[in-house]
Amino acid sequence: LTTEPCVVVADTYGHSSFMDKIQKAQMFNSNSDDNPVSDFKKILEINPHHRVNQIILERINVKSHFTQNNQTDTSTEELIELLYETAAFHSGFAAQDSNEFVRRFYQVYSKAMGVISLE
Repeated sequence: LTTEPCVVVADTYGHSSFMDKIQKAQMFNSNSDDNPVSDFKKILEINPHHRVNQIILERINVKSHFTQNNQTDTSTEELIELLYETAAFHSGFAAQDSNEFVRRFYQVYSKAMGVISLE
């Protein structure tokens, strides 16, 4: 964890990303709420020295300093969620909601490119 801002790993007795894929395939990718396959814990390991994480922390601290309800702005929340989903994907885990992941990616990408709306 020296070059990435964060990674997602399985806990000590959890399923690896490969085992998760195998079990989901065996369960025919069931999306039922009682599916024990999708309930295992994943751990987000954060690199506190990575500049991306330092900037996110600065944004949260600045925002909470100027607001009374200590809520982060939606763009920071989107960046954090995208960072987690990207780390999970990079670690081999499938996206929980691929449509939402793609929507969030395009939204952040379009902001970076200066595009106001994708429509």
